[in-house]
Amino acid sequence: MKKLRTLLLSTLGLVLLNLAVVGVPASAINLFPGTVCNGKNPPAGQKTQSTVVCDQQKASKGNPIINDLRITIQILSYVIGVSAIIVIIVAGLNIVTANGNAQAVAKARGMVLYALVGLVIAGISQAIVAYVLNKL
Repeated sequence: MKKLRTLLLSTLGLVLLNLAVVGVPASAINLFPGTVCNGKNPPAGQKTQSTVVCDQQKASKGNPIINDLRITIQILSYVIGVSAIIVIIVAGLNIVTANGNAQAVAKARGMVLYALVGLVIAGISQAIVAYVLNKL
């Protein structure tokens, strides 16, 4: 049982490390505009980037409040996503360690269901906010 928990916790650590490695550079491009997207100080031997983040920055260049709102929404989306992943992993651990206890399994399934519903609501709300911000 200890080996299983160690394995699952190390997998959780790797997932969180992967999120940090993938998520931070994408956020850094958005948090420090004017470096890579606008052609100032591009990496050696590379042209300026043409990414979704850069395109969003160019679209709302005139209004810093909209840019700050987009950054805040992206950060909240990362937090919600990581939280949901952690809840799903903990629920999986609870299912594995339930030892046939039907109440514990039902509780863990409820945790997974609520985490997935939270992700769906967060995704829909992010789409609505992005639509509204693009119309401004």
